[in-house]
Amino acid sequence: MKAFIDTSSMMKKYILEPGNELFDQLLEGISEIIVAPVYLLEINSAIERRIREKSIQLEEASRIRKEVDSDIIYYSKVVWNDDLEEQALRLIQNHQIKTLDCIQLASGILSKADTFITSDRKLFHIAEIELNKAEFV
Repeated sequence: MKAFIDTSSMMKKYILEPGNELFDQLLEGISEIIVAPVYLLEINSAIERRIREKSIQLEEASRIRKEVDSDIIYYSKVVWNDDLEEQALRLIQNHQIKTLDCIQLASGILSKADTFITSDRKLFHIAEIELNKAEFV
């Protein structure tokens, strides 16, 4: 199964938080992981935010970055192009969605994945409208 996984869910691969068990179960059935072109920016931003919030230490952040760097070569990444921008603009107009969320969902739509996985409740509800299958973890 091909799955588009947004950054909010991919963090569950690296940090213990609610939804980890379900996410791990979903990963077992996935043969291809697809991410948005902003994936590395968002995941590094999430790591930095957790350092500032003191929910992770610098050593853990370093470990996570190394894992992300070694994992990224196995993921397919949606290409940033005019189609992505057009899809994102349509989502903004139809759903009043935040910029990075519309990039995630537009990427998920263009990826033609079997499922869209997110840990963002609002994004999940919009994905249910826009896609055949969405999972909330």
